[in-house]
Amino acid sequence: MPEDLDTYLGQVVSHDGLRLALVRLHVEAGRPSYRQLESWAARQRSLGNRELSLPKSTLSEVLAGKRAITKPMLNAFIRACGVSEPAQIQGWLQAWNRVALAGVKPTEPDHQEMSIRTGLDPARVEQVVAQLVRLMEISSDHRTGSSSTPIAGVLNVVESLKSIIQPERKELIPLLAKQGVCYLEAGSYNEAQRIFGTLHDLCKTEYGETSPEALNATYYLARTLRIRWRQEDALELLRGPTNALIESGEDRGIAMRFALELQEILSRLGQLDEALMICNAAIGKQAWKNPGGDYEYHLLYLALADLYVSKDDLEAARRTYDRFLYIAHNSNGMSPQTMLQGLQAYLPLLQRISSPAAAEVLQREIWDLEYKALAVELRSDLPGVLKLAGKIGIWTNLKDHGLRIAESALTVAREVFETEPGDLIAPLEALVQFHKNHANPAGALPLQEEIFDLTIAKYGRYSQESLYSAWDLQELLALTEDHEAAYLHGLVVLDIERLRQGVGEEDTIDTMIKVGKLALAAKHPHEALAQLTEAQNMMERNTGEPLHHTMADCKINMAITHASLGDSSASIAALVAASEICRTHMANSVMLTEDVAKVASDLGRKDLAQEFYEMAISVGSGQDVKQRLVEALRQLKESD
Repeated sequence: MPEDLDTYLGQVVSHDGLRLALVRLHVEAGRPSYRQLESWAARQRSLGNRELSLPKSTLSEVLAGKRAITKPMLNAFIRACGVSEPAQIQGWLQAWNRVALAGVKPTEPDHQEMSIRTGLDPARVEQVVAQLVRLMEISSDHRTGSSSTPIAGVLNVVESLKSIIQPERKELIPLLAKQGVCYLEAGSYNEAQRIFGTLHDLCKTEYGETSPEALNATYYLARTLRIRWRQEDALELLRGPTNALIESGEDRGIAMRFALELQEILSRLGQLDEALMICNAAIGKQAWKNPGGDYEYHLLYLALADLYVSKDDLEAARRTYDRFLYIAHNSNGMSPQTMLQGLQAYLPLLQRISSPAAAEVLQREIWDLEYKALAVELRSDLPGVLKLAGKIGIWTNLKDHGLRIAESALTVAREVFETEPGDLIAPLEALVQFHKNHANPAGALPLQEEIFDLTIAKYGRYSQESLYSAWDLQELLALTEDHEAAYLHGLVVLDIERLRQGVGEEDTIDTMIKVGKLALAAKHPHEALAQLTEAQNMMERNTGEPLHHTMADCKINMAITHASLGDSSASIAALVAASEICRTHMANSVMLTEDVAKVASDLGRKDLAQEFYEMAISVGSGQDVKQRLVEALRQLKESD
């Protein structure tokens, strides 16, 4: 595994972070399809490794962020993706442990509201709250294996709550449901089965066997039994309710969920004909009182096609996949992840039945969806990683570490966004900022050149975004002491009429002043003076709001330029004009008042320099700024 992923994995403390690490591992492994991963796990089980299981539907939900990964599943997934070194495997398991132990801190209940709702007195409510907190503490310490300490703790707390809340036993149902799901997702299947068994009995007693609460408990108990390879018990529990739900047509979502779980159980037991019947019955049902369950409905099509493949009925499988594709292309209800899962499953079938043209078309669609799906997966996390990487540059002791993070994230971004190059701008800007933070303009320069080209391609040459990108590029060229290149680049950008149309008068004037400064730094004082004079004339012709700050900046640079040409009288005149603007309109600008003071000092006008240093000190904020100004004033006075 690459070092950057190892480093990232060592910092994972959340479900989202662990999921992103799994996605990156999947990409680096060559993006094997979910079916390939499931087949790998099945082969391993046939060789005696019965703990290795990778159901494709569950894996899809895990990588899409719809459910947390269990420790056994993580162990199987990383091995399937090529992680074999004991130290690397241990690193992944430690990351899972950190995520599990982090848990979710419970919010503190409102005792008064809870007292009213339960009918208990406040003292009893405090007991309930204490037990709830204890229960959540135990649930955050998910453990597998033979240790009975967490189980005993949970059962003791549940029994304590029962005694407190009685006779309001319904209050326990959501608590047990949450606890059971928590154990199931953590891979603590013994505990999950016990909790769901209790919940199942309680819901049937309190609400009735066909109530939504009882059905939900039935589903999770059957699922837990199936995961524990107690297929016959799971089948006995689920077969009757599933058939009844499909027959009644009451709730499509619940029926689809039950049908999916039941066909999985039947498939494992080799009862493919009944599994086919269940899928066809659920899919073929037309009238539902409560529509919904689109996600499960789409997955049932994939399960049905897979069953036909298992029975070697390839033509029926192809018809089913074609129907799935029709729904995918003509419905807004299918998620990109589900569509991608279906296409990846269909491709081997097309290749198997010797349909190369159709397979090629499908392969192109898969590649397109994979890039888009990965972009969706990473977009939410990538900016945060890059932002962090840029900020890490503030601490020099983390420089190399931060640079590896930023460069790794940019590498991933290039792969993800290669069909949408404009999306690379933000990752590139973060890495440029990183190099700037470490005074490395040479490292930032090629990245900024790429940003400039991408910005023009995305927004147009004379857009505000492209102009600001050009300014940043010219600044970096100047910082690398390549003043001539910076000036020439400024001239390339400077098309006054087009800039005025694209970005407006003010940004056009700012650009002219910047080009003037670049010309002066490149030792072209006459060209500098021409640019600054034209900018001054445009401001004087301007009928809008006066640009006091820009005019003062222009006059200060004209004073410097005149001085470089040996015209001291013109230089002093420009300086006096700048000082007057600052006194009248910009006295609160530390930057401008300090600039006037510096130029006045260079031109021998120490009286003016002292006045403006004192002005800058009076309005300056921040200890460092004030110290710098005070020191400059001290040196000015001592020079007398």
